[in-house]
Amino acid sequence: MLNPNSRCVYLEELRPPAGFTLDRAIATTFSLNLLALLMAPVSMVFSSLKEQDELLQDPVALLESLRQTAGHFAVFCQEGRISVPREDTLLYSYLERAVVEVQPPGGGVFHPKVWVLRFLGEENGKQVTFYRFLCLTRNLTFDYSWDTALVLEGRLADRKNAYSRNRPLSDFIRSLPEMAVRKVNPEIEEHIDIISDEILRVKFKTPEGFEDKLRFLPAGIKGYKRLPELDHYTRLLVLSPFLSGRALKSMIERGNNNILLSRPESLDALDGETFNALKDSGTSIYIMDSAAEKPESEFQEWENDFSGLHAKLYILEEGWDARLWTGSANATNAAFSGANVEFLVELQGRRSKIGIETFLGKDEEPDTILSMVHPYRRPEQLKDPDSVEQQLETALNEARKAVTDAGLFLDILAVGDKTWTLHLNTTRDLVLGDVTGRCFPVTIRETAEQSLEPLLLGDTVIFQGISLASLTSFIAFKLTAQAGNRTAELNFVLNLPIHGLPVHRDKAILQNIISSRERFFRYLLLLLAEGNENGAGPEMINAFLGGSGKGSVSSYDDIPLLEDLVRAFSRAPEKIDRIAKLVNDLKETEDGSRLVPPEFDQIWGAFLSLCKGGASD
Repeated sequence: MLNPNSRCVYLEELRPPAGFTLDRAIATTFSLNLLALLMAPVSMVFSSLKEQDELLQDPVALLESLRQTAGHFAVFCQEGRISVPREDTLLYSYLERAVVEVQPPGGGVFHPKVWVLRFLGEENGKQVTFYRFLCLTRNLTFDYSWDTALVLEGRLADRKNAYSRNRPLSDFIRSLPEMAVRKVNPEIEEHIDIISDEILRVKFKTPEGFEDKLRFLPAGIKGYKRLPELDHYTRLLVLSPFLSGRALKSMIERGNNNILLSRPESLDALDGETFNALKDSGTSIYIMDSAAEKPESEFQEWENDFSGLHAKLYILEEGWDARLWTGSANATNAAFSGANVEFLVELQGRRSKIGIETFLGKDEEPDTILSMVHPYRRPEQLKDPDSVEQQLETALNEARKAVTDAGLFLDILAVGDKTWTLHLNTTRDLVLGDVTGRCFPVTIRETAEQSLEPLLLGDTVIFQGISLASLTSFIAFKLTAQAGNRTAELNFVLNLPIHGLPVHRDKAILQNIISSRERFFRYLLLLLAEGNENGAGPEMINAFLGGSGKGSVSSYDDIPLLEDLVRAFSRAPEKIDRIAKLVNDLKETEDGSRLVPPEFDQIWGAFLSLCKGGASD
């Protein structure tokens, strides 16, 4: 059922099926890495191009994927949990309209990790709407921990009545805008309305080995206050990186020969009463081998020795049957009490196919879960909690909460023709205590870093000399706490309300990325290569991206451009629309016009004449 040696790449699951294109998508995550999110549109758009890893390193490919998917997807994440990207690029600004920060109503955190993608295509001459649902245990980051991913697919059925089992999923999607800390823009509201309505009429196919029974299990939203209690089982497996005593004890009170798989530091942190209850119940406790990957920590002063486990999985056996729960919920009080917003899916099947023994495999066989874990042994002398570390972490989290509660917003003022100032303001008092802070727009990194001190005094933080292309609503914050001779730092990004943003900002980014006629040529090849088996296809663009080596492309004489344009007009007219939009956007300004080569203008003019001639015949 689950092969630990078969590891799917998160972003590959966003690729459209053959013959389909992405229409719209909704995603949720606790934490968010902007660079990881930049890569999502590449998977959504360039599914047929070879050497995708190379394209990810090319800003032209990223730019076109962002232009094609702009307004087509939204990501809801916990406020204050966007990480500061390690790479700076103007392209982050294209994500501003897609990122929605939220605060859950129950006082916990927004923790679900799902994608719902809507694709459009044709089958037998009829338009088909195809849905893909991802239920994940990881966030949209570059974490390489062990995780689980459930992929469900189905077509929109031509029926009036809903599939009742999809109602919780529809209600969850519809609840998302209600948790947003700022008003959601109309295009995202439209995505929510369409997807939450249509998803009711999608017959999802369960994975091989499972029966045609599934339950969507949201928690922490209206109508779904908390997760159902784990019940009706004679044996239970809990796989959870984080634990808390009350939730865990309630799970192992019933059942025999239960199994718990977690991280060593989480098990070490259990109180004596809970650990003794585990031993007395006969629960077998395992941890992952230390060779597993380590996730990143947002706190910079200490390094957590994680085991690399981030999956959440519950297998419940009763008689010949078994149920499997997978999703975002850890075995913690916050997850199962309704404080957090969570999402899981329950699958059902025969114990022989999806049960605990099948999941674990055999110790002596390679590539099984059991071969990658070993029994946990509680240290005789547990380390006392690091009180200084806890003090620093508490101070930083309180400071982050103060920043997010301060009602921050941005004003933009023009200074001359080509520079602007960016003003960071508060609507409520900001108090950080002993924590100090600095901030900067993510597009220009630390070169414009400013102290938060003016905000503490009721004044404004001003970033001066900002170019049009560098204006952004993504502001990074660096908070520093000190206790004795130890310091810790907490970094995060907020997507703030912004006033006075010039309407041509995105076109300035376009001109900045296409900064030369060579890059314009590269962009043109990219547009023609997308999904193309002939002409300026994958080999051509990869040769160009590879530089001046053997077989490289360097001029318009090296490709039959006019023929490729005519072929695209006949077979994929949307490519011509994209090229026309690119040319028109660039030619709106004098600087942009200089990026369009005269050789292309000549070929483009001939092509347009051919099109007009064909239309008049």
